[in-house]
Amino acid sequence: MNEPLASCISFSFVNFYTTNIKFFSEVVNFLYDIFVVFFVDICPMTKDELKTAVGKRIVELRTKKGWSQSDLARACEKDRQAIEKIENGKVNPTVYSLYEITVGLKISLKELFDFEL
Repeated sequence: MNEPLASCISFSFVNFYTTNIKFFSEVVNFLYDIFVVFFVDICPMTKDELKTAVGKRIVELRTKKGWSQSDLARACEKDRQAIEKIENGKVNPTVYSLYEITVGLKISLKELFDFEL
């Protein structure tokens, strides 16, 4: 490929990426908002109540095993502070973070969310 054409293609990709990154970001945020609205519509809790309920459930499952926050953190390869924030409802954990915790606890995601609404 000749140099001017390669430069043009490279520039076009970078230009496309930089001008459309905001659009893609907005699309992702929009899809996330739709998910949250749908989930909240079927769940009689606020976002903060759900974070607190999930955190309490993690504490319940962890203490049932006789584990400290540090033990759970080691089992799911996270730091203790991250576990503490999730358990106290201070952060909005990703589905993958919750999955990592369930793997560490050797339970299913379904079991994690098995609590009274």
